[in-house]
Amino acid sequence: PLDTSARRLVAGIIHQANSVYIGFPILLAMMGPSVIGKAAFAAVISAMISTVVAVAILGHGSEAVHPIARVFHKWRRDPFILSCVFGIIWSVFSLPRPDAIMKPLKMIGDLAPTLSMIVVGANLRFVPGHIPVVGVLTGFRLVLAPLILIGILFLVDASGQDRQMLILQFSTPFATCVVPLVVENTKDDQSTEITASAIAVSTLLSFLTLPILALLFSPS
Repeated sequence: PLDTSARRLVAGIIHQANSVYIGFPILLAMMGPSVIGKAAFAAVISAMISTVVAVAILGHGSEAVHPIARVFHKWRRDPFILSCVFGIIWSVFSLPRPDAIMKPLKMIGDLAPTLSMIVVGANLRFVPGHIPVVGVLTGFRLVLAPLILIGILFLVDASGQDRQMLILQFSTPFATCVVPLVVENTKDDQSTEITASAIAVSTLLSFLTLPILALLFSPS
């Protein structure tokens, strides 16, 4: 049995997949660059929705602020959400992309994976008491979430390529951005340590689960 804070942590971050840093390289290797545009759109929409859900769940009951108010507050100042919205607008209106703007943005983007792993590593604490929650989180992310996704995609009769893309992209381990999300919305050191441990464990175990999925859903 998990206590209330552990159940909230599981519910709040279980849907946060590393669909970019791990998902995109897998898609490039398995399906080629032609799917990245569609995959990027799916990642943006998923991240915007899942971040709002996580904020509402993780912050529930922690302060005298209505969950909807917390969500709007998060949307209003979250750099990831704002950058996604700005990027979509930029793309829809086909605005110019001068090198003076794009090169600095690319340099910042190239730093993101390294900096995010530093944040995860700095918060790692492998405490025996955390094992049950880390195990539940990892099992949900790498086993149950992919099974649910596969079932839904077959139920709606998604095309073969789209089904393969979404399964490979969203069956990845926990996203590294979950740590600052938990820090900001729980203010709980134990939850932060559990989250960092779950990222590390799920990432290591994904070296086993992702190749299996890639084999099962490889192009015929």
